[in-house]
Amino acid sequence: MAKSILDSAEIGVPCPGCGHETKKSVGWLRSHDELVCSGCGETIRLDDEGFRAGLDSADKAMGDFKRNLARLNKRR
Repeated sequence: MAKSILDSAEIGVPCPGCGHETKKSVGWLRSHDELVCSGCGETIRLDDEGFRAGLDSADKAMGDFKRNLARLNKRR
């Protein structure tokens, strides 16, 4: 997948076991299937289809937003 404007953004991934949030960049999360909770050490699976679909939807919305901004700037 092409690099996204969101790839450098950090989000917290809550552990289903202890509730601790482990912060990772969106780009890192895209390229990994699991992470280890920095609170309790539990392995968290990242292969959820809803999670991946949410990232794709956010990428599309951000791309649409950028295109609309560019159109507005051209009208000035």
